[in-house]
Amino acid sequence: MVINMFRILAVVAVVALTACSTQGPSDTAKLLTYDDLITTPGYAWFPAEMSIYTPDQAMVDTIAKYYNPATQKISIFMSPTCACTGSKRLFPRTIKALVVAGVNIKDIEFWSMRTISDMHPYSSKVSLTEIPTVVVLNNGVETGRIEESNFTETNADTLIANVIAKR
Repeated sequence: MVINMFRILAVVAVVALTACSTQGPSDTAKLLTYDDLITTPGYAWFPAEMSIYTPDQAMVDTIAKYYNPATQKISIFMSPTCACTGSKRLFPRTIKALVVAGVNIKDIEFWSMRTISDMHPYSSKVSLTEIPTVVVLNNGVETGRIEESNFTETNADTLIANVIAKR
């Protein structure tokens, strides 16, 4: 009886320890489409924030002039639980500037993450220090990024225009 009870406790302990593991699918960034993004509860604030922003026309023109979908890729790494200024302002304003400039929303990758250490397809090339982070890749090489620490509440359009124009 004591041996059976010991075995049961051992099995319960193993199950409990593996159930609390932080490894596995929860540590992998999830690629969202724009439609996923605007319908995911954690991002419910996004459409309203994007709709109220009007980017500077000169910056929109710069994006339109320099963005090349054949060679450039825009990836945005963000967290649904983040209430920081970058998530609530920088990220939607950057998207608005891109869309107004004519960038196809389907050409923008939205990576939803729990933490900066979540695995994503660019993990070997792109090391994240903040979320949100907007990364522009040119022929698979990072040419620039925007992080919350660069954002001043009014310069999202300038930041993305400068990164897009950088070669």
